[in-house]
Amino acid sequence: MSATRRLLMEKQHEVESIRDRIRDLEWEAEYGSEDDDECVEERRRAIDKLRFTRDEMHALELKLLDEDKPPFTYGDDG
Repeated sequence: MSATRRLLMEKQHEVESIRDRIRDLEWEAEYGSEDDDECVEERRRAIDKLRFTRDEMHALELKLLDEDKPPFTYGDDG
């Protein structure tokens, strides 16, 4: 397994973990938190981290495509 593929799998797991955290914070804000401002701030940070991590995943996916693509040779029609 390539290092890029491994990193991509780790980022996929991280995205799922962040999504779980966001769901927990939303539940806490709705049912159990005494400090709504803190929950909102933590949720915002988690969403920002999710965006950043998804950008990293996208870059890894593109890198993986480049690694898997056969090299171009001059005069090749494909």
